[in-house]
Amino acid sequence: MSTIDHAQSDAPFTQWVPVDSSVLLAARYTHAERLLQLAFRSGRVYQYIQVPLRVFTDLLSADSSGTYFNQNIRDHFPFTELPPPDLLRPFLEI
Repeated sequence: MSTIDHAQSDAPFTQWVPVDSSVLLAARYTHAERLLQLAFRSGRVYQYIQVPLRVFTDLLSADSSGTYFNQNIRDHFPFTELPPPDLLRPFLEI
């Protein structure tokens, strides 16, 4: 698991961080805009809006990232679906 360099928290997004999950593939976050992007193993990528940094760090440290997502992110933040970035395509189950 990677950690966030808070000295660079105003950078557009963190690097994609792999997530050890049967549902999620990777996550990344932008502190300045409070955007969380999640790549799912299904091939879908979603961007969640107005997400506190704590939610991102808690997701990465959760015993079950899928359970954390379902209880703390899904249906809690506005979101939009994005096309999968090219760098993740080889890892997606599509």
